[in-house]
Amino acid sequence: MIQAFAANWSHHQLVMDAWYSAQAGSRRPGGVERARQLECRNDFTVTNPKRVSALYDAFTRNGLPSFHHPDGSGYELLVERVLRLSPINSQVAAHLAIPLTKYKKLDSERSSLMPAGLQAIQVAAELPNDVLKIVSKALDEDSS
Repeated sequence: MIQAFAANWSHHQLVMDAWYSAQAGSRRPGGVERARQLECRNDFTVTNPKRVSALYDAFTRNGLPSFHHPDGSGYELLVERVLRLSPINSQVAAHLAIPLTKYKKLDSERSSLMPAGLQAIQVAAELPNDVLKIVSKALDEDSS
């Protein structure tokens, strides 16, 4: 049914953005892999900021079991996407980095994984200022 819906509505941008959000925000197991598969669809492009936000905002806000998976795979996925998007659209990349800055509110197991992801972003070559500002602020607050 999910695929049939997508096929029937694929020509409506807003409907498909909502479809992406519903898929990425699902609490079903396998959310990281589902997000990766959604990116492989023909109608997904990293140059479409609304589509990227539809997928990753839902993943970080609604797909919490996958985003906060104890193995850190959700954080790794988001770090990869921030780094991938930084040269393409630094504002979207900065927006995607924000959920990684909320680690102080989590249990010790998860809160130790997020700063490592932020540090990986911070040391990336040629990081745009808007991304660097968000990441550095979060890490600076941690060290003070």
